[in-house]
Amino acid sequence: DLDNIEFISGDNYSISDNYIFSYNKSQLSITKRDITLEAKSQESVEYNSEEYKYPANEFVLVKDNNIDVLKYNLIDNIEVELEVEFKDINNNIVTPKNVGQYYIYITGHNEELNKNYNVTYSLNPAIIEITPKTITINLVDSSMMYDATIFNDYDESFTLTPALYNNDNITISTYI
Repeated sequence: DLDNIEFISGDNYSISDNYIFSYNKSQLSITKRDITLEAKSQESVEYNSEEYKYPANEFVLVKDNNIDVLKYNLIDNIEVELEVEFKDINNNIVTPKNVGQYYIYITGHNEELNKNYNVTYSLNPAIIEITPKTITINLVDSSMMYDATIFNDYDESFTLTPALYNNDNITISTYI
């Protein structure tokens, strides 16, 4: 409120006693900042039979309009919630569950971010790789006398460390 400004100098007198001030009001416009979000590549994860979930707040601000926005944070401390989609090497939308490399693209964000930012998404994908789980097959010591029959008792002849997940199974062929 410009009508209630008091200019004070030293020696217990107001500078406004010596001057008559007039005020020219103006308008301050605040525009939204242009930002580009890019998914952040993740460290590889070991296969666990479950769909990979992209961490909620993992993104990178990239350069936009010649401003290095990496120097800036999202000023209003908004909790950013991203929507992502995963694609394979053939650009097909996939569910990242099995071993392989997946490309991550941001496809949406929460509306809260639109209050102060014009948001676009980078076309550069981030990457997540699901790596094979290491399983050790431990053969169980056993003995039998030759009887000219085929040995079919495979389930008792080995153990797996660690166990397989859910409905995953393994077939072991033993030759004697």
